[in-house]
Amino acid sequence: MPTRRCLAQGMKAEPRVRVSDTARHTITSGDGAYRLGNDGYGWAGLDIPVPNRGCPFEVRVEATLHRAVEQEEGTVWGYGYGLGVCNSWTGSEAQGFSLQYAFRKEGREVFPAHSVQHYPEVNSGEPVEGIDSEGATHVWSIRYQDGQVALTQDDGVRLGEYPAVRSKGSGVSLLPQNCNGKGVFLRVFNADVTFRDISVTELAD
Repeated sequence: MPTRRCLAQGMKAEPRVRVSDTARHTITSGDGAYRLGNDGYGWAGLDIPVPNRGCPFEVRVEATLHRAVEQEEGTVWGYGYGLGVCNSWTGSEAQGFSLQYAFRKEGREVFPAHSVQHYPEVNSGEPVEGIDSEGATHVWSIRYQDGQVALTQDDGVRLGEYPAVRSKGSGVSLLPQNCNGKGVFLRVFNADVTFRDISVTELAD
């Protein structure tokens, strides 16, 4: 059987809203923008299918974090959004790699809490340094190739490479065995976020 040739070509980006029964969410869309509010930690976000069969690809998205959705006063809570790749939706939650662009609020103080997570776990990942936390809007590039995901912020800040699929000898892992048929999940939690200008491009091998 001949090996499929990977070409540099655009693919359709057709986001679908995915929410769990516990998510208290609102959604408005139009002109290629999706504004999603989620009052809590229930699963809510955009699922973007990536119709690839083993080829590398890049997803680009502009995200605007409008505001946090205030939680109970006096508690410590987090808010923000997640940028996933090689993700699947089970009907109640997302699974797979994600970089969470997140903040932690303690009283009136706000602290960056950006981290890599393996969904559906959301609080046991490793912190990510080098992210620009200033400003409401950022453009993200999520590039997948050979089992690794590389993330870039605002076309300049490269955040490093991370495994997006399970590797041999890695033991028990929440990551999938491969990325075929998996998509991108953009999670929103305790926040009001607009995603726009979403594009998916197959990369030449």
